[in-house]
Amino acid sequence: MDHDFQLNFVTVFGFNYDKAATFFEVHRRTILRWYHGSPPRLVKRFMSVMARGYLPEYSPFNDWRIVGTDIYMPNGKVSAIDVEYARSYKMNARMLEARFRNRDRNARELLESVERILGESEKLSFALRRVV
Repeated sequence: MDHDFQLNFVTVFGFNYDKAATFFEVHRRTILRWYHGSPPRLVKRFMSVMARGYLPEYSPFNDWRIVGTDIYMPNGKVSAIDVEYARSYKMNARMLEARFRNRDRNARELLESVERILGESEKLSFALRRVV
């Protein structure tokens, strides 16, 4: 029994064995045997990819394919490094945008902090003069 396959199967098809049988063009008995036994390695890999949502079954993704760490599309290929870089770039852009949006508030808070420190230093200076 392959727990990962079962989890992926339920993620993609729910418990609709007939839909899965139609999709894979096999009998319902075969789907049940795969679910309760050990499915072919190719079917396990396919279910893993579908469960993670990498390749939807509608256009334009019909023509896409994954080979190693590259995604081949009709208009070119994208490597996994490019995808990771784009994700990192978007995250940094969001963070910088938030900082930029809050720059007035941050500047105001910084100014208040500096004024508070200056006030404390004046009080300490005055107290020190009284002691000496």
